[in-house]
Amino acid sequence: MSTKTTSWFNLNRTPGFNIMAVMFVFCVGVVPAAQAYLDPGTFSFVIQTLIAALVGALFVLKSYWISIKSWFSGTGNQPVEPKKAGGENNEPNESDDNDSQ
Repeated sequence: MSTKTTSWFNLNRTPGFNIMAVMFVFCVGVVPAAQAYLDPGTFSFVIQTLIAALVGALFVLKSYWISIKSWFSGTGNQPVEPKKAGGENNEPNESDDNDSQ
């Protein structure tokens, strides 16, 4: 008694798949060396893209830092009250009460 196991990666899908695989290997393996000129602007663009990706990743990390820190510390998702700019408090001041009288 034999059982046939199926995997998600089956090379014998269709005859067209084999033809496409041979064409892909032929196209990639037979391409001659390109005699192209890459000016300094090309490398500047690549460096600019890498820096932008790094800054974007750091911004996302900073945005989710409290969630990441609470996940690693095991405290769960406790809501955190955002701090007010300029040292403002949520508590009413005595001067606010005097203005309304």
